[in-house]
Amino acid sequence: MENNIEYDKMLSTINLSGFIDSVFPYILIIINMILIFMFINYVKSEKENAQMQILNEKLKMQYKYYLDMEENQKKMRQVYHDMNNHIKNIKSMKNNGAEINEYIDGIEKEVQENRCVYNTGNKLLDIILFEKNKECLKNEIEFNTLIDFRECDFIEMIDISSIFSNLIDNAIEACVKMDEDEKRYITLRTTSIKGYFVIRCENSKSKNICSDRDSKGGFITSKKDKFYHGIGIESIKSSINKYSGDIRIKEEEEKFVVNIYLPINK
Repeated sequence: MENNIEYDKMLSTINLSGFIDSVFPYILIIINMILIFMFINYVKSEKENAQMQILNEKLKMQYKYYLDMEENQKKMRQVYHDMNNHIKNIKSMKNNGAEINEYIDGIEKEVQENRCVYNTGNKLLDIILFEKNKECLKNEIEFNTLIDFRECDFIEMIDISSIFSNLIDNAIEACVKMDEDEKRYITLRTTSIKGYFVIRCENSKSKNICSDRDSKGGFITSKKDKFYHGIGIESIKSSINKYSGDIRIKEEEEKFVVNIYLPINK
């Protein structure tokens, strides 16, 4: 009797083991599918959160931009309203050239600070240019732009910010290092040539600063924090690579010239 019981237990164990062996692969497949599903949902959720964060930042920037525009328009209306008074004041100073020049320079500066309203065809780019122009005015840098971005609606918002913000920031940095008696300028232009959208940024630099190239052909910065500076350049390259684009950097004695080529996606 005991032998029969032991035999039944052994038979049950064998059957259970066989059942587990036959079912276990399917259990693994189900678990893997659940894990993959959870991972996909996590990636999707993170992507949506990132997109929402970018959208919120864009809305904040646009709101600030419109507030600045409203304030600038008020200032400009005030300048035009006071124009007759300005003319009278200048005439009254006709015997004092130094005072006239100082007075006119003050009016010119006020007009320059409030005249820049950009219309590139992309709102985010308009905001970036407006903010960078204010930086240039503070650092006495002449900021010239001629940009038509209407053909580039395929470029993502984050890449527009990466390319133009870093490009202009590097140009401002080079200009700020110049001596006060040297002319500081940044010229940013775009054009379409043979299926490519070309972004050209030219900026002045000090004759005394000569950038060396590293082993990869990039420029070695004079910044103490070389890694941080490199992130800006690499960020531009990363965005350009997404669109199979190219970047060319040329250094001359008194200027840097950066050309970016992006295939136009029809």
